[in-house]
Amino acid sequence: VSEEIARELMKQKKAEKILTERGINVALTREDDMRPVQHSEKDLVARWSRANEEKASLFVSIHVNAYDLKYKGAAGVNGMEIYYFEDKHEAYTGFTQQRFAEIMRDSVSAANGMTFRFMKGDVRLAVVRNTKMPAVLIETAYITNKEDNNKLNSREFRDKTAQGIADGIEVAMEEIGVFEHDREMYVFKEIEE
Repeated sequence: VSEEIARELMKQKKAEKILTERGINVALTREDDMRPVQHSEKDLVARWSRANEEKASLFVSIHVNAYDLKYKGAAGVNGMEIYYFEDKHEAYTGFTQQRFAEIMRDSVSAANGMTFRFMKGDVRLAVVRNTKMPAVLIETAYITNKEDNNKLNSREFRDKTAQGIADGIEVAMEEIGVFEHDREMYVFKEIEE
């Protein structure tokens, strides 16, 4: 069941569609449910490297969570989680990694009504640590929890989640000062030397 839902979510690319319709450029780290590189560590490097090469303004990694059901109480674990890396250089003056995570938490929760478990900034996940722009990893729901799984199977929940992600990105873009010039979007960034 989990692989089918993950494939369906990848095929739909709902957040990408909403953002593109709003005139926001989107670069995906993958176009389908296949890893860019079929080796876990190299796959992660390919993802954050692509974002850095594209000079992305923001990075959002979207996931469906799972808990190993051999552990007692695992099936009861549910909700959304957001990860960021708090010790990362600020690309935009006054716009912290934590602020980006808060925006995404508030936006997605408001859109889909999902229970929010926690937000962590001290986990050293490669895609949020190695990107040169503000980055979050969103675990949208637990596929191993019956209620969350039912939500993930709901087109309405997936649509609302994508809407919340797109809305959060748009709020973050406003805060970092994205502006349009000659039909192109720009933002001023701090450059690490």
